[in-house]
Amino acid sequence: MEDVWVRVCSFLDVGGDLVRTTTANHGLRDAVLKFAFEECSSLEAQMSSLLAQRKAERQAAREAVRAAKAAKARAREMRREQRRLEAEAMGLAYDETVEEEEEEDDEIVKMEQAIVESEDEDDGHGGDEDDGGQVGMSLEAEEPELGGGGGGGHSEGGSGCYGKSHHGHVGYGESYRRGSGGWKAVDLSVPPLLRLARAIERAVLVRFYQATGGDEWSRRSGWLTSKPVTRWQGVVCDGRGLLSRLNLERIAKLDGDLSHVLGRGLLRFCQQLCLFNTNVSGHLSPGVTSLTNLRLLRLNKTRINGPIPPEIGNLVNLVELWLSDTNVSGPIPREIRHLIHLERLGLSASEHNQSTTGRMGINGSIPPEIGELRSLKKLWLQRTRISGPIPPEIAKLQNLTHLYLFATDISGSIPKEIGNMESLQYLHLEQTDLSGPIPPQIGGLKNLEELYLSETYISGSIPCELGSLVRLKRLWLMHTSLSGHLPPELGGLRQCLYICLNNTAISGPLPGSFSQLANLRELYLHDTELEGRGLGIVWGYRSAALNSLNRSGCAITV
Repeated sequence: MEDVWVRVCSFLDVGGDLVRTTTANHGLRDAVLKFAFEECSSLEAQMSSLLAQRKAERQAAREAVRAAKAAKARAREMRREQRRLEAEAMGLAYDETVEEEEEEDDEIVKMEQAIVESEDEDDGHGGDEDDGGQVGMSLEAEEPELGGGGGGGHSEGGSGCYGKSHHGHVGYGESYRRGSGGWKAVDLSVPPLLRLARAIERAVLVRFYQATGGDEWSRRSGWLTSKPVTRWQGVVCDGRGLLSRLNLERIAKLDGDLSHVLGRGLLRFCQQLCLFNTNVSGHLSPGVTSLTNLRLLRLNKTRINGPIPPEIGNLVNLVELWLSDTNVSGPIPREIRHLIHLERLGLSASEHNQSTTGRMGINGSIPPEIGELRSLKKLWLQRTRISGPIPPEIAKLQNLTHLYLFATDISGSIPKEIGNMESLQYLHLEQTDLSGPIPPQIGGLKNLEELYLSETYISGSIPCELGSLVRLKRLWLMHTSLSGHLPPELGGLRQCLYICLNNTAISGPLPGSFSQLANLRELYLHDTELEGRGLGIVWGYRSAALNSLNRSGCAITV
């Protein structure tokens, strides 16, 4: 490691301008960073041991002071007793109220002063506190409270030491070493290894700029200047001066291959990487999948390509993953189950996708492991090549509110377990190869607002349980093989705004309960087998709300 460290000093040109740092040697950078984190962990242990040692020494010094004072008190008593005996021998009265004038013991004073100074020095490090304080030498430690007791922490790339936060965390301040003259303060406001980590991150950002045509970016304020990196467009750092967010979305002419730019683990503290609506390309390399602190990865509307690697499961802190409208292809890896904090997953293509097919290259079946994403709230898989059945494990997603699977190749029946997803508000399964009946369990979706099953092979009759969807606003069942009579329970859809039943084999009269659909705006009944009288129920009685009625091609009359 010492050899690596010697090479690092030369490699980073620590005494010169770090902007000129070269980043050509990937293996050396990986070794450097590994060394830095190992060294920081070692320093943290050493500092904790050091402070514990100092505390023990102070305790020993206090005991020595007490012993010295006790010895001094005993000597004083002995002198007093001697004076009393001398007075008795001379036949004189001894006055105990008369005290001898004592001189201060310089040695005891110095010892007490040293204890106080040592305590004051360690106050910024949690040395004698019983509140769980710890020495924050590790780069992976929790971000310290800014503006704390030891001097305001800087979010920019400059120096600055951190005091103790209300959580008991202690950041960089002063360390101590013992020499011939006793304990001496050593400035650790910006430890060399922290400076090294900052330098590496700056070098990676410089390389990113150069690899993506930074000189042509539409917005590039601050980049490659002597300003701290937090003054660079789209760069945000944490209290230690380490990169936490890189947000360069919608920057025109940001164009380049990311495959080998970021470097494995070199931006490991980054929490947000957002390159939305840029021209970056390349695949999801280890430089991305090793960013284990990422909470937001937004690469949608870019030219990112290739498969989703199994290493995506390394991003265990991810909350949002956006890869929509890209050239990403292949199956969804089963390792996605490790993203237990994921709330939003976008792998879809938009309506205006520029690909020749208008669909994303994501294919294969929906892995059953999707059910392990218990934090998931929104899932977009529409306009992809996803195929096979909807796994019943999807019903484990009890926090899911949006499920978009339309315009895919999914097939089979709608799993009855889907009725257990009580948080679901939007269910879009249209333009798929789904078949079979609508499961009556779907009536358990009490919060559902939109149900789209149009342009599928759904068959059978409409279950009366659909009338339990009291919050439903849109019911789209057209262009299906549904048949049978309309259940009168549909009159319970009093919040419904749009009902589309056209191009089905639904027959019989329109239920009188439709008069209760006070908010209905559009009703499509054309090209069905509905018959009899009854349109006056909704057209005449509720004409104030209903503004579109299409009954062409059916035998129903007013």
